[in-house]
Amino acid sequence: MRQIVRNSLVTSALVICAMVVAQAADDCLSCHATSTGLVNSRGQNITLNPESLRASVHKDLGCLDCHAGAAKPGHTAKTASASCLTCHPDAAQQLSSSTHAALGAPHTSEACMACHGDHKVAKPREGSSALCVTCHEPEVKQFSVSIHGQARGRGNGDAPSCKDCHGPAHQALEASNANSPVNDKNLPQTCGHCHSNPALAKKYMFAAVTPVEAYEASVHARAIRAGKKAAACDDCHGTHGILPASDPRSPISKANVATTCAKCHEQVFSQYAGSIHGRAVAAGVMDAPTCTSCHGEHDILAPSDPNSPVYVTKVSQVTC
Repeated sequence: MRQIVRNSLVTSALVICAMVVAQAADDCLSCHATSTGLVNSRGQNITLNPESLRASVHKDLGCLDCHAGAAKPGHTAKTASASCLTCHPDAAQQLSSSTHAALGAPHTSEACMACHGDHKVAKPREGSSALCVTCHEPEVKQFSVSIHGQARGRGNGDAPSCKDCHGPAHQALEASNANSPVNDKNLPQTCGHCHSNPALAKKYMFAAVTPVEAYEASVHARAIRAGKKAAACDDCHGTHGILPASDPRSPISKANVATTCAKCHEQVFSQYAGSIHGRAVAAGVMDAPTCTSCHGEHDILAPSDPNSPVYVTKVSQVTC
């Protein structure tokens, strides 16, 4: 009997709470319903369609859970403002040192709303680029037609998403930042999460099984570690619109390799383009050698290195 009474009291309390929340929402909507056309002192619309909140991850929260200051009569936009820090202090702390802090001060929730919206806050889908497209539309479009984007579009969870390369959105850093996972110094390890993974290499039959390890020994990687500008993964393969070498649009397809290398090696390219090899490739003879045919791909070494395939004692006896 006592248990029945106790359960009844709990149920009654929950019903009363729900009624209070509903009443509070009704009170707010008496001014903030879309039909009122209410604007603030800056002319910004401050109305709400309740359906937006019902479709939000915050649907179980009442207005006053976020806008506590609105409980006071005669509240202003400032006293009734919501702060995401109340429930998400860690995210705000991470965001403050992120490149996305430029979207607005985390403590005012400006940055949060720039990506998540205000009332109709959707739960971020794993690996979704939907939140990024508002500011990064060209990059998202390029990614959607890339080998990675197409794989994700088919539901392949092994393919990388924005955060797999750039890091979590709250901690994203500019590529020029030495701590960014897409900084030239760190990019090989970032790409290596997938491309040096033996299980993925076997599953998808990667043409190069250990490209990162080979690259790290190259003249390019050593130059970057020394603080010099040299080719990193994205300089040859592209960034968001990466395509397989078998695609004629790819910067590393046989017909395009020399042009890609020319971005850094312009003088050498002009010599190659006029050679019998260069003219043959330009004419569509894909059996003719291009840069990588002689110098290698990821493990390119300086011609002065005895291990280089174009070292003086190797070039004629081995490579050619």
